[in-house]
Amino acid sequence: SDPEQVNEQLEEISATATSAIEEVREIAHNLRPYELDRIGLVGAIESMIERVGDSTSIEVSKDLAPIDGLLSQETETSLYRIVQEALHNVIKHSRATTVTVTLKSTPDEIELSVFDDGVSFDPSSERHMGGLGLIGMRERARLVHGRLALTSKPGYGTRVDVHVPLIDVVGI
Repeated sequence: SDPEQVNEQLEEISATATSAIEEVREIAHNLRPYELDRIGLVGAIESMIERVGDSTSIEVSKDLAPIDGLLSQETETSLYRIVQEALHNVIKHSRATTVTVTLKSTPDEIELSVFDDGVSFDPSSERHMGGLGLIGMRERARLVHGRLALTSKPGYGTRVDVHVPLIDVVGI
């Protein structure tokens, strides 16, 4: 019957529900996509690229080396999710007309790159430093002993580069 107490309880319920939703979202995001087991990392990335090309006006190109079978499931999932987040950011924020996804293998590492010609941003600004997408991509790279570099400058667009050492070769 006390309106103030009712408001406090509703705010507490709302905060609890929001927290639960975020937790479920995080759990779902960390699951291994079915496509990885069905068609491999390269096929899954190709499928993702095709969906982006079909559903947006962005011209998507790719150069994907046949690296299936070289990485652990955890590393494949991390690379897939990094590409997914990078493409999501391109679609949502960049106003790009083109994006290129490159995946190649060197004797020492796997190199992944997502490069767009859209508007740039200052990756060191407070507004972008706390972005969960960028934090998540960096954390995914770190968890598989890799490193992520983000380059963004006016007239250039944005580039996400990930390098994962081949210490993660299956069986080692």
